[in-house]
Amino acid sequence: MSARDSMADEKPTRDTSATEFELLYRGILDSALDCIITMDAKGRVVEFNPAAERTFGYSRAEAVGQELAELIIPARMREQHRRGLAHFLKTGEGPVIGHRIEIAGLRKDGSEILVELAITALKIDHEQVFTAYLRDITEHKFAEEQFRIAVEAAPSGMIMADDKGRIVLVNAHAEKIFGYTRDELIGQSVDLLVPERLRGEHPTLRRSYVHQPSARPMGAGRDLFALRKDGTEVPVEIGLSPIRTSRGVMVLSAIVDITERKRAEETLRESQQRLQATYERAPIGIVESSPDGKYIGVNEEFCRLLGYSREELLRSGIKEVTHKEDFSRDIELHRQLVAGEIPFYQIEKRYVRKDGAIVWAAMLRSIVRGAQGRPLYTIGAVLDITERVRNERRRLAQYTVASLLAGSWTLDEASSAILQTIASIGDWVLSALWVYDETIGRLRCRGFWQTGEATFEKFGEFSSSVQFTMGEGL
Repeated sequence: MSARDSMADEKPTRDTSATEFELLYRGILDSALDCIITMDAKGRVVEFNPAAERTFGYSRAEAVGQELAELIIPARMREQHRRGLAHFLKTGEGPVIGHRIEIAGLRKDGSEILVELAITALKIDHEQVFTAYLRDITEHKFAEEQFRIAVEAAPSGMIMADDKGRIVLVNAHAEKIFGYTRDELIGQSVDLLVPERLRGEHPTLRRSYVHQPSARPMGAGRDLFALRKDGTEVPVEIGLSPIRTSRGVMVLSAIVDITERKRAEETLRESQQRLQATYERAPIGIVESSPDGKYIGVNEEFCRLLGYSREELLRSGIKEVTHKEDFSRDIELHRQLVAGEIPFYQIEKRYVRKDGAIVWAAMLRSIVRGAQGRPLYTIGAVLDITERVRNERRRLAQYTVASLLAGSWTLDEASSAILQTIASIGDWVLSALWVYDETIGRLRCRGFWQTGEATFEKFGEFSSSVQFTMGEGL
């Protein structure tokens, strides 16, 4: 109802003149944010307020007296408007009177806009007048349409529900996830999509969110499941976003079916478990070292091989467990590997066990690099070859001794070479040959070999200088 409608039956009183009513009426029209257009029974404009001037591009002077149909109604709809007006004047009935509708409007420049329209009909001095209240909703509808297009095109399922949990919007991807059509979901409670075993607590959680809405993931830290139409459950991730509207807070849920991701994660987890089991149960030692030679990973076999616990080895590195005579060669190859000078290397080296025993091993070492070729760590495969080395040395010792004794050398001449060969079998640092001389009844040293250390040399000199009778010894 217009300002004039509301005051149509009012009569000036002793304190209120007709002029004051007119001023009040004009003030309301001029200050109204919505378009207010009044039309008489012949369809001519009799009122056109400033909001209407701004919206449609006509001045009030241009509009008043013009047929409304020719002024602001698109050509394709004019006859329908005229028939509707004639029908109302004849029957008093009209489909748009008293209702709010959305309809196209025509501007002075020929462009069309979308308006929200409400019409009231009233008789003033026995004359039928119609007042239209219009609001330009072109931008609003454009934004709404863009929103719907974005929601529809989203790669995840999108469902919007009102503050009571009733579904008001569903996109195609949500239909695919849940197996429902959007017509089946619109108007339903979102609880329909919650598994039965979780449905009891969901209304409370939903109400709590509406009271304190914020954009956030749903159920952070928990595995979420949704219920499909066929009764199966699907693992999902859900992001919640509150949208404030004239109808209250709406909640837009972005739903991602993570079935394939979960399946891939399970496959990866099984693969990692198999890899870890292979790593730990491998029949050879496996060791991971930092670029500077510190151990950062060892398997059970490597621990068994050297007699250390995993924790002890991870506090050490290549230097601490490598025989001092083999360390410089090993660490130089390791440096070349890290520097990218060689792709891998293979050596036979001696390790020193925790109990001091020597272990011979064949080792193949490669490197793992990260982005831009940055060295991350090296991987070594270690095979115990102690028995193979000993067997080879035994055969060599046997051959050497047999060759020496088969020649023209005396025992005194051949003893040093024989002792060195025998000592090499067990990585001994010295060896001596003691012979019992029956002619004098004494035990004496006939040969001595040592690695060259001063302490061993003095011990050898002493051993060569003494003889023992039965029951005596060093």
